[in-house]
Amino acid sequence: MDFKRVIVLLLLAAFGCRQQDSIISPTYTIFPPQDSARLTLAEKWKAVKTPTPAIIQPIDQGWRYVAGINESLTDFEFPEWEQTEVLDLPHRVTLPNTAMWYQRLVVDPIDSSLLEVNADDGAQVFLNGKKLERLMDDRFYLTATAGDTLTIRVLNNAMAGGLRTVKLLPLANYRDYKNQLALYRKAGAAVNQVLRLSKPSAKAVEAASLLVEHPTIENITRVEALLSAYPVPSDPVLLNNKGRFELNWLSSGNGQATIFAGNDPTNLTTEFIVTAKQQLFRFPLEQLSNASFYRIRQLDTWTEVYEVPKMEQTAGPFSFTLWADSQGGWNTFSKLMSYTNEYDDKFSLGAGDLVANGSDSVQWKSLLTSLGLANGRFPFYLVPGNHDYDGYYDDLKPKNFNRYITTPSGKNYFSWQYSNCAFIALDPNEAFPIGFDASDQKQWLLSEIESPEWKSATWHFVVLHQPPLSQGWPGYHGDEVVRELLDSVYESANIDFVVAGHTHDYERLTRNYGNQQVNFLVVGGAGGGLEPEDDKSEYPVMDRLIRKHHLARMFVHGDSIHLEVKDPDQDIIDQFDFIKQ
Repeated sequence: MDFKRVIVLLLLAAFGCRQQDSIISPTYTIFPPQDSARLTLAEKWKAVKTPTPAIIQPIDQGWRYVAGINESLTDFEFPEWEQTEVLDLPHRVTLPNTAMWYQRLVVDPIDSSLLEVNADDGAQVFLNGKKLERLMDDRFYLTATAGDTLTIRVLNNAMAGGLRTVKLLPLANYRDYKNQLALYRKAGAAVNQVLRLSKPSAKAVEAASLLVEHPTIENITRVEALLSAYPVPSDPVLLNNKGRFELNWLSSGNGQATIFAGNDPTNLTTEFIVTAKQQLFRFPLEQLSNASFYRIRQLDTWTEVYEVPKMEQTAGPFSFTLWADSQGGWNTFSKLMSYTNEYDDKFSLGAGDLVANGSDSVQWKSLLTSLGLANGRFPFYLVPGNHDYDGYYDDLKPKNFNRYITTPSGKNYFSWQYSNCAFIALDPNEAFPIGFDASDQKQWLLSEIESPEWKSATWHFVVLHQPPLSQGWPGYHGDEVVRELLDSVYESANIDFVVAGHTHDYERLTRNYGNQQVNFLVVGGAGGGLEPEDDKSEYPVMDRLIRKHHLARMFVHGDSIHLEVKDPDQDIIDQFDFIKQ
């Protein structure tokens, strides 16, 4: 907890009797329960096992494999199979931005079943050349006879990709599993809500304990009824939506919320009504321009008191954070985000793979919850990566990214400026294989680097997910299509930094392009699984390569920038000073 928030809470304690809303403690807390009843409840729920499908038949042997050549998402032909190799799963190979084909004959008849495909990054499935219906995620409905041909086209935008597993599940078993999983998740949400309440009633704890012992719809409904007046909010996240800063927060309930604002944290009297759209609230920050503090109420739920962030740009020194590849590692990522309350950063940029599966809305909610640990104190500029797309490869539209995240342009590529720094964010994932020809990005980039804002800046940053140079994955040297674009403009555009992720480690390299010194940073250690410790490519040889989770910070002092990178234990793993040439 930072110093300013401590002052706020002390003021609330000292003057709590002056205003009704100030004497109401926050309804929910992120701290673990201290009373014995809830500690027992937490241990009981921890012991409950996640449902798994009852009968699964792996199909892991006898697959033919061939790599695709010059294929796009929709423009492709089925390969010739006569001289292809036969292999067993799992199969992965380092072939970024490539289609990979797998085929086998159906040996035994398959009746009304679910085919579950685990592939990097996504898969299309064909039976006798006809595309199968996708039920959800990478699960397909399948009925087949002996001698039919099953073909799977894997589309890899990661570094290594391929077909990990293929499993067959009777459709009736899958429906039972799906119902059990839905019941388990609803029960878990209800129990977690009781555990997080600052002051749960004995009746709610007792009902939740009964629910753990007997997870039925009736018991879930009973707990939900006791908690119906207490929707669970996330902490606010500050994002830029087409040039306007907005506070974003999630709630377990729809409807309306009220923001109470003012300059005295114990006397917040100005009210604003906010309406949720699919449990996501958005509120223009400009409406709080005359306030210093605010808190949110929805039904009987009260948040803590937050400080209103001041968005005036400083002419003096400032700092910001850089990270990428949180990618489902929420415990690590949340820990890193919680440290930002100790910093006085002006913004934070995330260079893609924000989630592990872009099609899963639960992961986007987890992302916003983790970002909320910064308490809306500064804006986030978030760039999509290959995992932030829907993962289906039926189309290439990051639907959930566009639903939960906003950008200064309303597109997946955008620019912004702060003080003497100019930033351009690119997204090559709009095409398969990745590139910049699917939109007007390339022409936009060429126009942007000629803009007065870019030319007048001291420092110039390009941010994107796939790095042009990387050593951290064996056989991968960075993405060629990114190199082709950026190599041609490094010197003319005076690009100082390229910030990326994709490789799950920390890397730093400085190179000269003519008279321009370019610094390459890979900050792909915000939570996703790290690359193997001893594996790396022969080239390019990075100046630093470290396999640890981390959060990077830059301290800008006019013509110099100090870089500091810390691991989750807050130990410095790298630091470097950049001086403007």
